[in-house]
Amino acid sequence: MNKLTFMDFFSGIGGFRIGLERAGFECVGYCDNDEYANKLYRNYFNTEKEHFFYDITTINTSELPDFDIFCGGFPCQSFSIAGKRLGFEDTRGTMFFEVARILRDKKPRYFILENVKGLLNHDGGKTFQTILKILSDLGYQTQWQLLNSKFFGVPQNRERVYIVGCYGTECTGKIFPLSGSGSENTKENSIRQLQETDGNSQGNRVYTTDGISSCLTSSGGGQGGKIGLYFINKPRYDEYKPSDIVETLKVAGDTPLMRVRNGTKKGYDEAGPGDGINLAFPKSKTRRGRVGKGCSQTLDTACNMGTIDNYRIRRLTPLECFRLQGFPDDMVKTAKELGLADVHLYKMAGNAVTVNVIEAVARKLAEVVYGAT
Repeated sequence: MNKLTFMDFFSGIGGFRIGLERAGFECVGYCDNDEYANKLYRNYFNTEKEHFFYDITTINTSELPDFDIFCGGFPCQSFSIAGKRLGFEDTRGTMFFEVARILRDKKPRYFILENVKGLLNHDGGKTFQTILKILSDLGYQTQWQLLNSKFFGVPQNRERVYIVGCYGTECTGKIFPLSGSGSENTKENSIRQLQETDGNSQGNRVYTTDGISSCLTSSGGGQGGKIGLYFINKPRYDEYKPSDIVETLKVAGDTPLMRVRNGTKKGYDEAGPGDGINLAFPKSKTRRGRVGKGCSQTLDTACNMGTIDNYRIRRLTPLECFRLQGFPDDMVKTAKELGLADVHLYKMAGNAVTVNVIEAVARKLAEVVYGAT
């Protein structure tokens, strides 16, 4: 049986591609306007015989190759709580209409779309209703579900809405609901745990430094974001008052705990080994949870999240951020060989989709597709 093909739109560094290829589908082309992401994509994947388009808005659909599956995480800033949430009034929000244009003209059998959780309730839900109606008017049966990456083998609290469509009446099975237990890649990318204290408390678990990081978030700068490592009891305070950053607490044994001011009525969150510390506080107005208990907060384009490593806080490395999105380690090796700077790698990781989740959705689609043919 021939493999079904897909076109990788808003391709970034290939999160959709890896997930769909693992599920047995074949890529015929890609499209993205980020020159650094494209450089890594071209050099990591075998794209010599594939079609490439730089800008989706200028694509003449008659020049597109035939493909069975449209996939892409269309720009989400206009729907995210981190942005102004202008929706379709924001030009980035209108990228969905480019998606609709290609679906209308090419009529691929299936599509897989990804976007932020904020899309669901933007403008009281009207934006999402509009998207579903447009897809329906184009002849697609659609299914959707909100999935969290932390249930698919990576310790990152990343909620995203996934929309799967099938053209016409040929759909014979359901993709959703989908649970994390259905992912076949959970063990491969799980945290490497050295020891556990205090029973089953996630906040006191200790992980290897060369394993998958359990902590990261977003914006650049901030404590630890620019300087690398620093001791908990010697924080930098050139931007913030020491009392607003961290307080070292004396506890039984040698386990360091910290109190991090979180900008809420609660005042402080406690953090220990294996927890994530948001290095963007207190400037962030949208991120209220400052400490992730054994799990990273949502990664975005600057990955400004720290982890408690022995008695110090350090920013996560690009390798750890790529792992939090389920990407293979050799992709970072390729990026380093190409001379790509860390700032670009952080942006790539933050803009990417979680490979494990895409793979789980794609495998479910493969069951439907190959079971129906």
